[in-house]
Amino acid sequence: MSQREFEAWAAYYRARPFDDEHRYQKPAALVAAVGSKSSKPLGYWVDFLIPPKVSEVDASVFRAFGMEPPKG
Repeated sequence: MSQREFEAWAAYYRARPFDDEHRYQKPAALVAAVGSKSSKPLGYWVDFLIPPKVSEVDASVFRAFGMEPPKG
């Protein structure tokens, strides 16, 4: 992969992350919030479904793309 292509992917990833949180967990939280008879807000479901800590593997992916891993 050329440096130019790497930088293009890094910019794309910053704009549109393709991690599990965005691909699976946030859509699942939305479905849970809409389908639930509970009056809990969407934020509750996002917090419930998304793990609080970032694994070292996930953190290394963030660093590879020049990003700071989220604090958890």
